[in-house]
Amino acid sequence: MTEPRVAGSFGARPTITFPTGPPPAEPHVGEPATGHGAPLEPGGVAVVQYTAHLWDGRENRLVESTFNRGTPAALPLGALPAGLDAALRGRRAGSRVTAAIPLRDGTPGPTITGTKGRPETGGPAFTAGPGGPQDVRPRGPQDVTFPSEAAQEAHRAGKHAPGIGPMAAGQWAGSPPAAHAAARVMEGPATAASQGGVDPAAVEGRPGDGGRVDLFYVVDILGAHAGDAAVEADAGAVAGVSVGAGAAPGVTIPDVAPPGGFAAAVLGRGTGPAVEAGRLLVVQYVAAAWSDRRIVTSTWERGRPEAFTVGDGSLIRGWNRALTEVPAGSRVAMVVPPDDGYGATGQPGLGIGPEETLVYVVDVLAAY
Repeated sequence: MTEPRVAGSFGARPTITFPTGPPPAEPHVGEPATGHGAPLEPGGVAVVQYTAHLWDGRENRLVESTFNRGTPAALPLGALPAGLDAALRGRRAGSRVTAAIPLRDGTPGPTITGTKGRPETGGPAFTAGPGGPQDVRPRGPQDVTFPSEAAQEAHRAGKHAPGIGPMAAGQWAGSPPAAHAAARVMEGPATAASQGGVDPAAVEGRPGDGGRVDLFYVVDILGAHAGDAAVEADAGAVAGVSVGAGAAPGVTIPDVAPPGGFAAAVLGRGTGPAVEAGRLLVVQYVAAAWSDRRIVTSTWERGRPEAFTVGDGSLIRGWNRALTEVPAGSRVAMVVPPDDGYGATGQPGLGIGPEETLVYVVDVLAAY
């Protein structure tokens, strides 16, 4: 099989030379560079840089590139379309992966022949599931749908589009074409939801001479974060709220009126890069409502970390205040009054009432 030739070093924008003619009859995955970091497993999150071309044997045009955007993408393993999920599953951080995947992959996952001779079979093309951090609004599992044109335009204009989700933080921003299962509604602390990537159904691709059009990916895996990942931290407290140690820490809210102002405490300090505007964060967190001492949402319970970009207007103010300048690898507890959260209206559809004070415990697993 004649494959596109990929040149360039890991982490740098690749140069791709396509062969003459349309893609071959079968999907194919290659691994031109093998890393030695953590493996990508279902329930985990892959942080990647990638390019995606429409391989049609004619223009082979670029349809998406995180290198052009300047920030990486976060992808949920086990919840991607079958072909892309199969291509990435089991690969290790530090690897460069190439994948030729049919533009309109069917529901049963195709069998993809890897360069190491092992067949890799994907699961269902789309998987229902919950989302993560945004303006901090929790919400239950829902089916994955492609965003409408109106919703996408609302996001580009910086408006909240009903039905897409309540975050600005916990979006799967930058998910690749055909990876919209990764662009689900999140449960976290965002204010405006977005779904990145390109809808395969919206890509104008006419079959080439061989009657086939592929999406050709080059994916550099920067990091892999397991579904049960957590920061090591001792028990602590913030503004009268007690926080337990270990993963999925318990939160005990006192039976008193909430404090009038914002409060935050670093319960375990990491040694990674400092959180700053524009960085992509991978986090685990638990959120609770002060009024009824109820756990609103927890990424640990959902079994997957979330990812979001800080300082881009998508998060509630409390998260930006508490996390900025904190080093990755830290656990941060915060008490967020309405003025730094959802205000006088709350988010009734997400289980957050008017003038609600929220409590968060956030593990900053990584900052990219």
